[in-house]
Amino acid sequence: SDKGIYYNPSSPKVIDLIIKQVYELITNYDLAGIHFDDYFYIDYDIDKENYEEYFKKNSNITLSDYRLNLVNTMIKNVYKTIKDYNKEIIFSISPDGNINNNYELHFADIKTWLKEPGYVDIIMPQVYYGFNHDLKPFIETLNEFINDWNLRKDIIWKRPEFSPFISDSPPLSSSCLRSVSSR
Repeated sequence: SDKGIYYNPSSPKVIDLIIKQVYELITNYDLAGIHFDDYFYIDYDIDKENYEEYFKKNSNITLSDYRLNLVNTMIKNVYKTIKDYNKEIIFSISPDGNINNNYELHFADIKTWLKEPGYVDIIMPQVYYGFNHDLKPFIETLNEFINDWNLRKDIIWKRPEFSPFISDSPPLSSSCLRSVSSR
């Protein structure tokens, strides 16, 4: 494709490959942890055929729920692989700083990961917004992640202390959230 080459998150072979890659890393290297960024879905057409086939047998699931379930399954399996090998190895994820983007663009069910055990040890949201950002002010955005969520007691919450990427300008799109501002 002219958009690049991506793993299909709905392919069992891809999920198995990712789990095997994580296993190879943790068994061959002395690692303190494995960290995932937030981009689980880059190409929104990549799994259309898989979904259509799945939908024939499970017509009560939306495409969004299908994708959320697939990502959750992969995250849970990666976590289990890590912990089965060594409970001391940390599994962390940096979800998008915009909670809605996690659900609508990346299909990252962060509320489940934060509420239920077996998904993640550390969460580090990418809150690259300035204190006076028009759409997502820094403090209010951080508070969205922790207010009214009944978080697990064992979750480690890492908030950004400083980022050279913080900007008070609204992003042009979700892919511009990491752009450096001259302010």
